[in-house]
Amino acid sequence: MTAADPEYPERFFRLEQAPAVVWVRGRLEPAARRVALVGARRATRGGRAFARDLAAELAREGVEVWSGLARGVDAAAHEGALEAGRTVAVLGAGLDVVYPPEHAGLLERVCARGAALSEFEPGTQPLPYHFPRRNRLMVAVADAVLVVEAGERSGALTTVNWALAMQVPALVAPGDPTAPSCRGSNQLLRAGATPLLDASDVLAAMGWGSACGRCGTGASDDPAPESLPEGGEGPEREWLLRALRREPQHVDELANGGSSAGAVQAELVRLELEGRVEALGGGYYALARRGPRGPG
Repeated sequence: MTAADPEYPERFFRLEQAPAVVWVRGRLEPAARRVALVGARRATRGGRAFARDLAAELAREGVEVWSGLARGVDAAAHEGALEAGRTVAVLGAGLDVVYPPEHAGLLERVCARGAALSEFEPGTQPLPYHFPRRNRLMVAVADAVLVVEAGERSGALTTVNWALAMQVPALVAPGDPTAPSCRGSNQLLRAGATPLLDASDVLAAMGWGSACGRCGTGASDDPAPESLPEGGEGPEREWLLRALRREPQHVDELANGGSSAGAVQAELVRLELEGRVEALGGGYYALARRGPRGPG
């Protein structure tokens, strides 16, 4: 596909050096809403679950999810989007070179429901400098960049740099402060990045309406934990506090209690900010030894 073809992604022309040719498997379609969802290859189990839940909720809202087919957060993003909508994988190698090799099956499913795209000609092997180039294509098409876990030297941080250069909003999920895979993303939050706790944050930041009670302001017969008002004693909050009364628990164990990882992670952040739970390090949480923080 050349830059002269009508199917060529128009937003690639945002780039100073738009690729003259791209190779595509599957079908590229016009999309009113697109995000690039990126993060750590060595993500925590909770981070992968959060990325999958986030991508699935956004796909249900008609958002097309672009990612890089890498291990960790990228793969989780594609898996989640495939549950409810379209996803596009942007590769750092030729389309006929599957990297990582264990994602061959995932790539086939992505191409069946969306597309895979590369600016590298067939036969090109994955080289380290290919991936930052790949990242700029994802940012160029995106309405927003979403980061779920990024180490201090993560390629996801180069994606944020591209987003800043192209004035694309970036939202960052808070992570375990003791996990190496979260140090870079937590530093972005310290520097003032927009926090990302669930899909509703993306919809609100972009001014996108929602037909989903979980994600937006629509009514729901069974309100999800993410929609609880801050400080409310809803079922998610009660369940977490009850579980932590027994003993300290790891965030992954809490996420296996029947709730989505995104809901658990978001509620733990809220409870920690209120002083009701405390992070013990290594992903473990316990009830705070002091009571909730009072006003001021």
